[in-house]
Amino acid sequence: MSANKIFTTVLSIIILLVTTLLVSCVGSIRKSGTDKVQLVNTKPLSFAGVTSGQYISDTKIMVKFNAATGGSGVYYYRVYLNGSTEPSVSIPSELLRENSDGELYLEIGDLRVNTAYHISMLAYDVDNDKLSDRTKGIIVSTAPNHLPVFEGVATAANMPGVAAMTQLKLQWIPAVSPDIIIGDPFSGEHVISGYYIYYATSLDELFTKLHSADVAEAAPIVFSDPVAAEYILGESTPLTPGATYYIAMRAKNSASPSKYELNEHYVVAKTFLNRPMEFSGIEAAVVPSNTDGFTKVDVSWGSCTACGEFRIYALNEMRAVDPDKDGAFLMATLESTTLSHRISGLIPHTTNYIYVVACRDAARCSEREDVMGNNIYRDATTTPPVSPFDGIQSITQPAGTVGLTTLTLSWLPADTASGVFNEYRLFRVKEDGEAVDNNPVLAGVQSQITIYSSSNPSGAYIDAATPLNVASTSIKVAGLPTDETSCFVLLPYSTSPAHPSGPRTLSSRVIRCGKPVYAAPDFNGVDTACTNQTFNSLSINWTRPSSGIFTHYEIFYKLKDAVYENGHDDFRYDDAIADDEYSVYHRIVVDAEVALPYEIRNLPAFSTAYEIGVSTYYDNGIGGIFRVNNSKVATDACITSNPELVHGGWDDIFAIGPKTSGLVLDSAQKVVVRESIDPVTKNYKEDIAGSNSGIIRLVWKDFGIPNSALRLSDFAAAGSVSYEVYASSVSATDSSSFVHIASVPTVYGTSKYELILGSDNSAAMVAFLGMTPGVKYWFKIIGRFDGVDLAFHATSTHPEVARVILPPDNMALMHRWIANQEMCAMLHKSVDEESNYRCEFNGLTSILDGGTHYYDIQNDMLIDRFENGCNFRKVNCIVGGVSAPCIGLGNPLTLGYSAVQGAIYYNRYNGYCSMQQNSPSGSNWKEINGLGAVVVEAAAEEIVSTRAYLPPLMRITQELGGYNLCKGTSISLTTNGEASSFNRRMLRKKEFIAAAAWRSDPWGAAATGPAQSLTGPRYIYGNHYDITTVEYTSNTTTSFCNNNNKGGNWPLDTFEDNDRYPGAADPADSIYILRTGSNGAYSSKDCQSRYGLQDMIGNAWDMTSDQVYCEYNSPNITCSANVTTPLDAVAQETLKNGDGNYLEFSATGLATSVTGTAEWQYASPINANYFSPALGLSLNCASGTCDIQPDDDNKLITAKSSGATYVTFPYNSDRLIISLNNIVPNTFVRYMYSGGKWDSGSGAGRFSSDIISRPNEGWAAAVRCAVDVTED
Repeated sequence: MSANKIFTTVLSIIILLVTTLLVSCVGSIRKSGTDKVQLVNTKPLSFAGVTSGQYISDTKIMVKFNAATGGSGVYYYRVYLNGSTEPSVSIPSELLRENSDGELYLEIGDLRVNTAYHISMLAYDVDNDKLSDRTKGIIVSTAPNHLPVFEGVATAANMPGVAAMTQLKLQWIPAVSPDIIIGDPFSGEHVISGYYIYYATSLDELFTKLHSADVAEAAPIVFSDPVAAEYILGESTPLTPGATYYIAMRAKNSASPSKYELNEHYVVAKTFLNRPMEFSGIEAAVVPSNTDGFTKVDVSWGSCTACGEFRIYALNEMRAVDPDKDGAFLMATLESTTLSHRISGLIPHTTNYIYVVACRDAARCSEREDVMGNNIYRDATTTPPVSPFDGIQSITQPAGTVGLTTLTLSWLPADTASGVFNEYRLFRVKEDGEAVDNNPVLAGVQSQITIYSSSNPSGAYIDAATPLNVASTSIKVAGLPTDETSCFVLLPYSTSPAHPSGPRTLSSRVIRCGKPVYAAPDFNGVDTACTNQTFNSLSINWTRPSSGIFTHYEIFYKLKDAVYENGHDDFRYDDAIADDEYSVYHRIVVDAEVALPYEIRNLPAFSTAYEIGVSTYYDNGIGGIFRVNNSKVATDACITSNPELVHGGWDDIFAIGPKTSGLVLDSAQKVVVRESIDPVTKNYKEDIAGSNSGIIRLVWKDFGIPNSALRLSDFAAAGSVSYEVYASSVSATDSSSFVHIASVPTVYGTSKYELILGSDNSAAMVAFLGMTPGVKYWFKIIGRFDGVDLAFHATSTHPEVARVILPPDNMALMHRWIANQEMCAMLHKSVDEESNYRCEFNGLTSILDGGTHYYDIQNDMLIDRFENGCNFRKVNCIVGGVSAPCIGLGNPLTLGYSAVQGAIYYNRYNGYCSMQQNSPSGSNWKEINGLGAVVVEAAAEEIVSTRAYLPPLMRITQELGGYNLCKGTSISLTTNGEASSFNRRMLRKKEFIAAAAWRSDPWGAAATGPAQSLTGPRYIYGNHYDITTVEYTSNTTTSFCNNNNKGGNWPLDTFEDNDRYPGAADPADSIYILRTGSNGAYSSKDCQSRYGLQDMIGNAWDMTSDQVYCEYNSPNITCSANVTTPLDAVAQETLKNGDGNYLEFSATGLATSVTGTAEWQYASPINANYFSPALGLSLNCASGTCDIQPDDDNKLITAKSSGATYVTFPYNSDRLIISLNNIVPNTFVRYMYSGGKWDSGSGAGRFSSDIISRPNEGWAAAVRCAVDVTED
């Protein structure tokens, strides 16, 4: 391709690129309005077109024109050839230059030689997308012959040194000859012969020369070197200093005369006015090797000619410095005589581009001729090298035991003059340098050994006594395996200032290795004989080693007959050390300074032979164990003895006689209801697989070992350990009479043991063969180990033999020991197990013995399990001529019932029980209260029955009904084969409170302060109902206590059905009562005290034999137990303090007289502040204040609800209700009901009382009788 074509192509590309870039801008000029886009108002586009033209060469024509006006001002100029509608050239105005006349000009290339062209032009308004009007064109021809291809002068530059004032260096691309086609008629001389160089001090002058038709007149410099590419203008004829020159060049060929092309390209250059500076720029920028290297750089440079000062710049990029704009990067300004300087204040770990700029003087440092060195730099990164380091020089082992796991590493300090570091880091490696942990981050070196910590992968750590810092030349490394080689690498690290890529260190590493060596002790082993044998300890001895290293002794022992899993039955150290899941060995580790002989304690088996071995022991802390033994084993006299025991105490003694049915037709008939103990609640329950002879339940606490916290059950895993139960029906002292009845195995960690005895073996009980109701038995518990019974130690204080009376039918035992423990726990008093578990207590119900007050129930008691029932005849009543049961819905006389003398009738309507007196008609019916004391007592066995399923006997007075009925009945008890008769009596308030205790969780702690209280709530054992829920639940489907009319609203039924009396057909005020011993779906079968007494709470009030004397003096009521002729004198004594004063605080607090200041006082509502838990009564002082002695236990207080008629005792666990009925101004002797009745609702409870005027009948009260059984 010809040069012309190349030029044309290049020009077309430029035009295309510019056009492409501007395409998006073509169109109207727009501006944003508030609600629309509007066109910009512009002047009309005006363009006159081409004004002149001439050829430049045989392939180029240059046209000239004046710039377009109007429109947007953004134009493209389009050139059309020979009337074509497509432009040959389209070029933006910003790419065009003006000539001296202010005209624009452009070149049209790629034309044909000696050819005329019609040329016209249009202006294109880019932003408004509009062409100018059509213009006239001109005709211009290309050169008639071929001319050189040349683009003109390219640059004009200043010369160095003083020549810059008078010379300029011109440079260009050498001209080339045109492409000639063979036979071209226009061919001729076309070899390039040189150049014409034109220059002038103005543009006009330059163009005048260029347009001159006479080359001689234009007087260009003729430069005849056709291949040259530069020329020194002013070298022959110096230029004027400080002058601006316009320069152009044209190439000529070898024709004669020469032919030259006519390009008008020009450059502008200015000579220096002054001598230019001579400066080669910065020579070096060196970062210091020490810590200065983080912020400083040492800079040096050569001398400068004609310089006034130096300026040092630190740039963050590579570019020429502009002194006018780069003031922020100026680090120093120095005199021209200074050739080096340390700059500071740099940012660590940053690459800086350092320039030394020479300035002509302080005032002239911006013009090109006044600045040098601004484009010459040296880069410097402010990261000094890491200090050279020769690594660890030596490894030694410290003396003593510490040296078994420790090595001392030593080294020479790192070279801080030649590098930087701020910490040493120690690493552990293998001998060949391979990483212990294969940590890829550290390239073959494991993670750093942590200072003062062993929690790292290698287990090694730096000893805290020799911390590692930059001043260190040695450290101790601990936690190393003994007798194993350990290798290390120590490296200096530079971590601050932090490098972007992380901590820096050296690539070369020195590996040093060492080994802690173990020195074995001279140990001769254990002595073969044992001494000081006890039931669980033996003493052994040995001679201490005189040399070697160890920290402990390791003691192994095993039962002599124990066989290891591998079949070895003899003592072997290898087996002992193995300590696997099959091991029969026990291990003890003791300090090396342990006192000798050494006592092995807590051996697991009694009366057992052991084998014992001892070795020295050293643990290096990381799994390395070193032992020395000489295979000696202690076997001589290594046998433990049998221990003596300390009784743990009796936790519960429970006994109930058989439950029999009262619904039999013949009173002589006995129908026993079988029963068992519920495993969860521990209440009795009817069970066809149960006992028919009653139930005995014994609970005792685990026996202890004297002078030890050990219990017998702690040895359960060492052999056959059990409790053996023996029984006698003869006496407590005749040891030959005791026979073995049961074995109870011990369980490790179990603190209490239980044995339940009945007539038959079952899952719930053990058969006690021959057990007979009404017989006294004695039980003892013996601890046994591997078939040997263990004796009791002299310090054992709990009674070893317990008397248990298996009650007669329908009675239960309240054992003195258990009742005392229960009540003393409630009073928060410690019991005396050697004195029937009584406790010191100075309060109401206390007894005085030897000058000390005690709470003591005093005897075992047999108590009716159920409220006594009305023993109505089941047959032989005649009504309407038909035989029927003696039970009906009204008065028997009114209903026409007749029967034999002594027959008993029950009125289901009002609860009255009547007897038929002797009369011809057989209908002389009298209610029990109308019979008289003698008759009631004599006929008591016919009137009342303790059997179950009967309606409770109510509508009786305290004296006649309760006292005489109980007095008229008796029971028989057998001791060693001899039967004795015991009269029954009414329960007393003190006994009721004790007997009504629930089987529940332990009592909470006592609060402190002048007025104490007991915390709660308490829960019934097994089911975790709180006590109040059991006492006054509103759920009629739950078998709890009947105190919410649960017995009513039933369809009428026969007396054999269900548990209730009477039925829904009865009047609304019928008595809602459950049968005695009820057991149906809606019964009170779970309303049992811990002694097996049913319906102590709810159903019917329980009548007691206590009496008080009350009087009303508005607004207060005062009561005293000082009744002149009490019904039960013994009961009256229970209402005293141990000092003999009735219902009061100590004698210094209240008088004993009824008159004046009475002891027991209430207002309405009750305002009592104190409470007697033992008696179930609230107390207060008549005067409102009491001088309470510190040892007076009547000051137990409960939380009282303001304005209520009850106080809570204890919190959320039980209720105290005091009901004062029929109090009138006259004085009355009154008696007490306890427990509440079926309509009491939330008023029922163990501590609820009703004070009834005597001799009123108890229409809602029943009676149960009791028997005191004194000690044998």
